[in-house]
Amino acid sequence: MTPLLPLEFQKIVEETSVESGFDINYEIGNYSEVNSIITGKAQTELPRFPLIWFIIPYGEIVTIEHGVEANLRFIIATTTKMELTYKQRFQESFDLVLVPIYESFKRRIYFSGMFSMTDPEYVPHERNYLPYWGKEVNGVNVANMFNEPVDVLEIKNLKLLINLNKFC
Repeated sequence: MTPLLPLEFQKIVEETSVESGFDINYEIGNYSEVNSIITGKAQTELPRFPLIWFIIPYGEIVTIEHGVEANLRFIIATTTKMELTYKQRFQESFDLVLVPIYESFKRRIYFSGMFSMTDPEYVPHERNYLPYWGKEVNGVNVANMFNEPVDVLEIKNLKLLINLNKFC
């Protein structure tokens, strides 16, 4: 049976949180739903950031030769300050928070045993650095995605071959 990956990644994120030393919030959903959850948590003491967000929808390719390959997208986000320059954002948000979480997340995916991988460093994916992530108009961010400024490291087209033997 093929696992429901959004649920399986909860454990991977918990392990990433322990390894990286950050109290990471894990959310699953589309932008509207996750934005609503994050906005709602702003009224409570529940942690919102740093965030690893499993973006829905996601896809799987089922083949006879290779089994099931998932194509996933994640957002790793942390809060930032509007007045920071790009250089300061890369020093404070990316170097100190987002990249260490990203590196730990890759290792935890590898060590989960859920996927057929030979090396956590060479998993095919795109990585995008998105300082002051928001809605872009004419090359300028005009709105924050979570009603507050965030910096983001985006993982796109993460192609993982599911180790079905682990789920039998």
